Amino acid sequence: MKYLYTLIPLLAQSCTMTANTAQIPINPHMTASSSQITKRDPPTCIVTALETLNLRESPGTDSAVIAVLMHGDRLTLLPDPAQGNWIHIQMTDRNGWVNSNYCQRITP
Repeated sequence: MKYLYTLIPLLAQSCTMTANTAQIPINPHMTASSSQITKRDPPTCIVTALETLNLRESPGTDSAVIAVLMHGDRLTLLPDPAQGNWIHIQMTDRNGWVNSNYCQRITP
């Protein structure tokens, strides 16, 4: 019983403290910082060609080859619309076009 008289004031004080700290004013003009906003990863695909895949300057097999990609390379898909089977991609420091039949899209 002696402990009960000691505990009741402590419990009452902790309830009061909780209630007071919950009343933090909200600033409606406050915006989220860039570190609080989560960005989606850009869509990607993986080269599925058995050995290599040509990265071309523009869509089509008659376009110049600007790089050779290896099986398993991960590419970032660019938002440009596909041109037939050709998709616009980015690989590190280069942008180009590859045939989508040899690049499997990865679902995030």
